[in-house]
Amino acid sequence: MIKRRWVAIGLSLVLFTLTLGSIVPIGRILLDRFAFKSGVLQAIASSQTPVAFQGLLFQEKALIAPDILPVYGSSEFSAESEFHPSKLFDAKPTGFVPFLLGRGGSQSLVHVLSLAAQGETLHDKKVVVILSPQWFVTGGIATSYLDQNFSPLQAYQILYDPNLSEQIKQELSHRLLEFPEVLKKYPILKNNLVLYSQQETPNAIRSFLMIGVGRIDKWRLEVQDLYKVATFVPLVNREAIARNAVSLPPQTLDWVQLRENAQKRGLESTKSNSWGIVDSYYKKYIEPELAQSFGSEKGAKLNPSPEYQDLQLLMKVLKEQEAKALFVIVPVNGFWYDYIGFLTQERTAYYTRIREMSQHNGFEVADFSQHEYDRYFLQDIMHLGWKGWVAVDQAMDQFYHERS
Repeated sequence: MIKRRWVAIGLSLVLFTLTLGSIVPIGRILLDRFAFKSGVLQAIASSQTPVAFQGLLFQEKALIAPDILPVYGSSEFSAESEFHPSKLFDAKPTGFVPFLLGRGGSQSLVHVLSLAAQGETLHDKKVVVILSPQWFVTGGIATSYLDQNFSPLQAYQILYDPNLSEQIKQELSHRLLEFPEVLKKYPILKNNLVLYSQQETPNAIRSFLMIGVGRIDKWRLEVQDLYKVATFVPLVNREAIARNAVSLPPQTLDWVQLRENAQKRGLESTKSNSWGIVDSYYKKYIEPELAQSFGSEKGAKLNPSPEYQDLQLLMKVLKEQEAKALFVIVPVNGFWYDYIGFLTQERTAYYTRIREMSQHNGFEVADFSQHEYDRYFLQDIMHLGWKGWVAVDQAMDQFYHERS
């Protein structure tokens, strides 16, 4: 009797697993057929939706599409103006749209998850990664930042991908296990991370059971991802879809004129201060604490930081999958950083280290560190501004079209 009961339970689990597993390929077929019409993915590119950067399907489609350039970044995406890539490249004026992936708190480790989860889809594909100096603090990514941007689906995808090296899986597992507060919500995933972090082969039966349960959990999350995509697509602006569905001959943008326009807009937007900081930000965050801020960052450092190891892991993923990457080095506001006492040599050492890491791994670099004292390159003390976005836009355009 007991034996029959266990057989029945086992068969039920097998049937449940097969049913759940079959939903994913069927769902993908239906979405390809009914959701991903011409222009839809390109219209979504500027949305910065978590459905994209915490999921699998949108990123996969963005990597495959020939007229989309995936761009991974963080809070600079919120610094919008007419020079923001979502505006400047709307309707593909030069032949492509940047697909913006990330939000505030999306640092190297978050991008490791996003990119490694794409596995062999990355092969020979172009991606852009915008780096912020603020990531490279002593403690690295904050638990709260990882928590709000974490994707258990992407973590599972990495662990079960046969095309990713065991070294990457092991390094990532070790790193994620340093965040127990994040993983406590995902006990099945945590057990799998512990399993993959071990150098010695664990008990075979226990491993089989843990991975089996993990795969069922992954399928559940994949179904959720498909559902989120299916419910998000109908919300996309119809006019944006129509604009992006049309393929017009690519233009060559007048970058000189754009820089002049950006200079004028920056001047108009920063009349309340001499730091080149947008008026609204200055009045809300800087002016009330101006006196107390003087010399407040003496002794602050950008090294050591675990962020460098996270970035190296990101580069290792891209290199292993033979992706083509452009790393963008964004400067700080030199006027402000001098005022708060953050040493110039500390900043210079950071820029040099990032540049050398990128080049050593064989990736292209758009290094804007020389623009620390270029007014209106940033719109505040750290986020890209009017001239900064024009410079990054041009670098992305050159990278996409393989122009020097």
